[in-house]
Amino acid sequence: MPDLLIKNVTVYDGTGAPAFLGDVACVGGKLRLGAPGVPCDVLDGTGLSLAPGFIDTHSHGDSCLGSAHNSLSRVSQGITTQLTGNCGDSAAVADEEMVGGMHGLTPSPGLDGPEHFAAFGPYLEYARSLPLVENSAFLIGHNNLRRIVMGYDDRRPAPHELDRMRDLLRDAMEHGAFGLSSGLFYTPGAYAGIDEMAALCEVVAEYGGVYATHMRNESEAVLDAMREAIETARRSGCRLIISHLKVCGRRNHGIAADMLRLIHEARASGVRAAADQYPYEASATTLLSCIPPWHFTAGDSALVQSLRTPETRRAIRREIEENTGGFENLIYGCGGFDGVRIASAPRTPGVLGKSLGDIARERGADPFDAMFDLLVLNGGDVQAIYFDIGEPDMTAILSDPTIMVGTDGVAVAPDALCHPRAFGSFTRALGRYGRDRGLLPMPAMIRKMTGLPAEVLGLSRKGRIADGFDADLVLFDAASVCDRATFENPHQVSDGIEAVVIGGEIVYRGGALTGRTPGRLLLRGGC
Repeated sequence: MPDLLIKNVTVYDGTGAPAFLGDVACVGGKLRLGAPGVPCDVLDGTGLSLAPGFIDTHSHGDSCLGSAHNSLSRVSQGITTQLTGNCGDSAAVADEEMVGGMHGLTPSPGLDGPEHFAAFGPYLEYARSLPLVENSAFLIGHNNLRRIVMGYDDRRPAPHELDRMRDLLRDAMEHGAFGLSSGLFYTPGAYAGIDEMAALCEVVAEYGGVYATHMRNESEAVLDAMREAIETARRSGCRLIISHLKVCGRRNHGIAADMLRLIHEARASGVRAAADQYPYEASATTLLSCIPPWHFTAGDSALVQSLRTPETRRAIRREIEENTGGFENLIYGCGGFDGVRIASAPRTPGVLGKSLGDIARERGADPFDAMFDLLVLNGGDVQAIYFDIGEPDMTAILSDPTIMVGTDGVAVAPDALCHPRAFGSFTRALGRYGRDRGLLPMPAMIRKMTGLPAEVLGLSRKGRIADGFDADLVLFDAASVCDRATFENPHQVSDGIEAVVIGGEIVYRGGALTGRTPGRLLLRGGC
């Protein structure tokens, strides 16, 4: 294909330095400052700005890798590279039950049998067969390792079980995985202690990888959960990313400064600690997450079946109402059932966009029974949005120039509700909070999305506009760039993103994908 020259453009180079006016060329998939001296296509950047392609450090895109709609959600906000497999769950290193749970989400190119997901090496064969728009790197989920080796047992692993998990992880690292993710809020990850996590992270540290954690608690016990994550990194020597840093639960609002202080103190003590964030006042996860983790020792399906019995319903209701601790009480944190909005329920589509309070009132039902019925009718497959984050805490975190931006997003299909973060996190940070609210100057906000995550992940040829770096770029209008996705209509592309370039090819322009698929699989040590 022809090389590309972007002329007369305001350049933010990803380092946090002031912008400059210049020309940037893409030659052979690499960047060159100034005119290239060879014939090429030309984009006039007059009045526009250019930044390195944004790097999403917190994606769940491996669950639908190769999906054009999910790629649209990425590149339409300027994302050119995603780190997938977060929150303890990954597409790779999965058993047949886990692969079955992804049925219908992943393309089927003929290499999509369970054997291609069982280990990271065979998974790469599958992934390479897909048309990829964006670049993708991969973490291995701790929940996957535990389910394969221990099922849903609520206990410490035996020595041979821990060795088996370490072996599975080491094999993935050998094949280029970037590290380990945990979802200590979810089961069976919630049953793991710090000794188990530190032992696994020692393997990650051997390869210079990262440990990304959805912590055990993000509400009443969030500071203790942060101390656990930092101590895990300290013991193992690995790099740490605290996922989607936030304060959940309305009575906990106001402690963002304490959280940021813990991170900065950890860095000062020698721990390589980082964090990412999506700039919204609501979180999102499964509706099953409202139920205390000790009810899942026989697995999700068994728990859903038990919800048919009055005894189980009474026990769970009592635990949520009494709020005696031991789990993150999402219903309580949202101020009740009106703060929980249904985003996905395949077998009961009429409830989409409604709160649990709305659903209960419409049916003349008790809200607990409305929630339990919804889970039973959908076989547990219900996603929800939780309005439990305070804006002052969110903006305090976003104002820290050392905290990265991430989506925590996935957009499977245009007819399914999702959190607007999937389409809008980066442009929301850049426009609404950077330019309009003045939380950070434009160069600093762009560095949080480019140069900083490249440093944290070891992407030595990404995140900067400089000679020889990968030709991943976002061309945008600094005066108008902003998110348009809403909770009611989350599948809206952002304003002000004029073009996105990956590997020197224009993949997004005029509000749509161009059909180009230059995305690469990024392997640790080869970036």
